[in-house]
Amino acid sequence: TLHVHADAVRLKQVLLNLTGNATPIRALLEPASLDFGATVATTTSAPLLLGIGNADAGTTLPVDTLQFASPRFLRVPGGSCPADLPFNVPGGASCTPAIAFQPIAFAASSGALTITSTGNVAEFDPASAALDGIGIPEPPLFIDGFE
Repeated sequence: TLHVHADAVRLKQVLLNLTGNATPIRALLEPASLDFGATVATTTSAPLLLGIGNADAGTTLPVDTLQFASPRFLRVPGGSCPADLPFNVPGGASCTPAIAFQPIAFAASSGALTITSTGNVAEFDPASAALDGIGIPEPPLFIDGFE
């Protein structure tokens, strides 16, 4: 509580310097990792859902970006989060963006998804979600009838 008492005739300007500590919004990522398994190279996997939860019932969680550490993983249409960034998760609620894997080679890929919020007001647990998948060759197509 701040109270300022002054004589209105003599008071022209009041300069206040205030400091304090804010408690970050507690946000959850569930599950902590997504494993896309084997996906044919140059195709897109079926999407998996990642839960973004706002554990603080009294505060809205602002979500500004979904940052992928590898270009092989991406957000795709689906899930329950709004399609456009930024968006808000109401207090005590959650939503799920749909995430997919797009391998370009016959190899394992890994990465992480980190979510940022306006002014870094949220503390995510875990800080990021691990992402894994493996690119495989397309199964051979037999045309001789002896599959």
